[in-house]
Amino acid sequence: MGGLMDTAEGELARRRAAVAAGTTDLTRWLDETQYEPGWQVRSVRAVELAKGARWFCDIGCGPQFLRRLLPPGSVYLPADLRRWTPDTAEIELNAGRLPITYLELSDVCFLLGVLEYLLDVEGFLRVLRPRVDRVVISYNPAELVPDDRAAMGWLNALTTEQLRETFHRGGMELEHLEQLGGTQVLGCARGRRSGLARAVLPLRRALFLKARGETSGS
Repeated sequence: MGGLMDTAEGELARRRAAVAAGTTDLTRWLDETQYEPGWQVRSVRAVELAKGARWFCDIGCGPQFLRRLLPPGSVYLPADLRRWTPDTAEIELNAGRLPITYLELSDVCFLLGVLEYLLDVEGFLRVLRPRVDRVVISYNPAELVPDDRAAMGWLNALTTEQLRETFHRGGMELEHLEQLGGTQVLGCARGRRSGLARAVLPLRRALFLKARGETSGS
């Protein structure tokens, strides 16, 4: 029992230290055991909110629960701190490294369990805005989880209203927001992809699939 307690206390201490330092907790997110099976419930609803899309960028993909939930013919574009699979783009959002190509190819970008770990949510949204059509997000707002957010490793503490305001200042509007369980919200927002970007998208997708040796999913 003592060993388990020591391990748990060490985990919390490391998370709090990362928050205090304003850094990404690489130790945590490179460890597959840190990804909770219960998060798959959120993934199921997120896919429902992305209905009609064919190309999906999954930022913070982890073990890729979402990949198995997508409709046949989908193109899945995973991105994370770790290269979980050969097609995973390696990123570090807090260092400004985004999966630009994957974002620009996607119909929908998933941001599930991601925003809480960003140092600058508004700045991230400003970079995201011109590169996406839609995003599906989750967030644990401060009014639902007010205490010891550092123990969760969260780098910010926005209320639901502040989340809406942050999206607005970042140039995106939350079109839908619903509570999921007792601690988090799930929602959708629109990006502002340009007309030119939309016009060249079919060609970019065809070239991307050709490079991967595929022909479907356009």
